[in-house]
Amino acid sequence: MQIFTNYNAHSSLDLPSRMAYGDGIFETIRVDSGRVAFLQTHLARLKESAVFFQLLPKDFNWAEFCRELDNVIEKIHDGVLKIILVRKYQGRGYRYTTDAGSEIIMECYGGKIPFGWQLDPADIGICSTPCSINSMLAGHKHLNRMDSVLASGEVQEKGWDDGLMCCQTQVIEATAANVFVVQKNSILTPEISVAGVNGVVRRILVSEPSLPVREVPQLTLSDCQNAQALFLTNAAKIVWPVNSLTVNGRIIRYDLTNPTLERVISDFRNRLSC
Repeated sequence: MQIFTNYNAHSSLDLPSRMAYGDGIFETIRVDSGRVAFLQTHLARLKESAVFFQLLPKDFNWAEFCRELDNVIEKIHDGVLKIILVRKYQGRGYRYTTDAGSEIIMECYGGKIPFGWQLDPADIGICSTPCSINSMLAGHKHLNRMDSVLASGEVQEKGWDDGLMCCQTQVIEATAANVFVVQKNSILTPEISVAGVNGVVRRILVSEPSLPVREVPQLTLSDCQNAQALFLTNAAKIVWPVNSLTVNGRIIRYDLTNPTLERVISDFRNRLSC
C-alpha cells in the first residue's frame, strides 16, 4: 500500500495519470482537536464507493490504512483532511484491470474551521450550470466534478456564498453541499437517484428518526421559494443556515429563528460536543 501524504496542500504532488479521467473518489473530513466527527460514516462511504468503482485490490489492508489515517488526523489536529483514491497507472487509455488497486493521497488543510451556524447565514442563488445526470454515479463522491467547478465560478461572479444546482426543474444540491428546506414541521431534501452526492451529514439527517426529514422524488424551485427555512450541509460546515435565495432577480428571505432549523443545529451541537 502506497499512501502520499501532503501536509502542505498548497504544494503539488506527482499525481497519477488516471486523474486525467477523473478515475477515482474522494472524502472530505473535518478534524477538530485531533478528533473526527462521524468518522465511521466517512469510512463506510469511502469503502462503499471504492468497492463500487473497483478501486481496491482483493488483498487491500483496511486496518493498515486506518492506522495511517489515525496518524495523519493526529498530526493535523485542526483543519480538513481530503482523502483521494485514484486507480493505479496501467498505461494509456480507459481500460483497467479490476485488481490494480489505487494510489491513496491525503491532503491536509490546517486551521480551525468554523461551523456553519458560527458563520453569517448564507446568501445563495440559482446556478445556470446544471448537475450532470448519471444514475450510476449518483450518490458517489467521485472526481468528475467539473459541473461544480463551473457553478462555483458563477457563485463567485455573482457574489453569492453558494448556489443551487438543478437538473431541469429539479433542485439537486448546492455546489459543495446538500440542500434541505423546512416546510411547516417537515424537512425536505431531494432523493439522490439521478445526480448529486449523498453527503455524510445528509446521511445522518435522513437516518435520524427524531427529526422530521423526508426524501422527496423532486424538490422544485417553488418548494425552495415557499419554504420557511432553508439550510445547507456538508462535512466541513456541518449545517449552514441560508439567509436568502435569489431567483431571477427576486430575493426570498428565510426565517433564521425557525424552530425546526434551530432543532437541527441543536442536535448537531450536542453530537459534536460528546
